[in-house]
Amino acid sequence: MMANSKLESHKIVAFRLGTEEYGVPIGQVVSIERMQKPTKIPKVPKHIRGVLNIRQQVIPIADLRTYLLEAECTDEDDTRIIVIDVDGRSMGLVVDEAKDVLDIDPDQVQQVDLHGAASESVLGIAKVDERLIILLNMSKLLNELDPSGILQEIQHMAQLEQQDGEEAGPAEADGEGADEKVSQAAEDGLAK
Repeated sequence: MMANSKLESHKIVAFRLGTEEYGVPIGQVVSIERMQKPTKIPKVPKHIRGVLNIRQQVIPIADLRTYLLEAECTDEDDTRIIVIDVDGRSMGLVVDEAKDVLDIDPDQVQQVDLHGAASESVLGIAKVDERLIILLNMSKLLNELDPSGILQEIQHMAQLEQQDGEEAGPAEADGEGADEKVSQAAEDGLAK
């Protein structure tokens, strides 16, 4: 059995990755967005799709399908971005489909005996009718995905590009404003 405190709420948002269902506590979900094309960032891990400006906040976007399932996936009409916030750290998570909001009784949750990295990212398995829903520990998952580190890397890249633009002279000045905007957006994202 799992302690109530780990779920934080008895309500979860259920979503699909591949053929499996996963869930996160509803208190950690800021919003569910239709898929948008993120701004790509160079030299980030393959599961990081880029960044999006969602509700005046620059948020890194991670593809959970690539990260957890190690699968290359294409975006479909049902593909969604679930924006998560845990302890002031925000990240958008690309999923195949946002399913529904469910009430979970702690008696429906069983802990699983997993070993390795997966054990820390999984709180347990909820049995709801005929469904098995893998409950994710978003705090641990965000530690692995490191949204703050990604935003810092973006800011660093923007500063390097800005320095390169200044060294190149006025002929490349058109790109400098964009670099400053990305840098400012990253700083604003880190400040929140």
